[in-house]
Amino acid sequence: MIYTLSVQAQDTIPQKQESEISISQDDFPQNAITLLQHVSEVDKIKFFQRQPSDGEEIYEAKLKLKGHEYNASFDSVGTLRTVEVQIDYKEISPDSTAAAVKQYFEDDFQKMRVLSTTKKFFPAGPGLEIDTVIESIQKGEVNTFLIVKYQVQVSGQRKSAPATIYDVTFDHLGVFEKMQQVELHNMENIIF
Repeated sequence: MIYTLSVQAQDTIPQKQESEISISQDDFPQNAITLLQHVSEVDKIKFFQRQPSDGEEIYEAKLKLKGHEYNASFDSVGTLRTVEVQIDYKEISPDSTAAAVKQYFEDDFQKMRVLSTTKKFFPAGPGLEIDTVIESIQKGEVNTFLIVKYQVQVSGQRKSAPATIYDVTFDHLGVFEKMQQVELHNMENIIF
């Protein structure tokens, strides 16, 4: 399945094209490889490059570590941008954040179903290493060097739009930040 993201501003949804391709470790930024080498007990790692419509290259390492999957995004020079981990929708915490997210969906959607939930960690400053972030995530620690956000992917119908798939992002308090519409492309022309 190929996804295209459309960024939403109010009720208009401008198009944003983005592609992701698998790449070799040799094509990944060396500074990012150095940071990734500090992460211990990695079961599996895959490397990808994303090219959003704004032209910025984003490199992503998908790690499997102790039964959990992490996505670590880097810029073209290898600086850590985000670390993401899939969680259950019910794991959004604290309870006040979960309540705010739930209230947003009740207010903005006629009906919807949660497809996936991602907890995103952004460095609050430069120089943060990925092993420190993952260790903090695993221990469930809240640190001042991380900014936490939640992205909830839902299939649903908004009160002002047709039914489709949306990625909805909230801050650590459950305050709505942005919405992206996921467009599914026809893949009949692709030979598997």
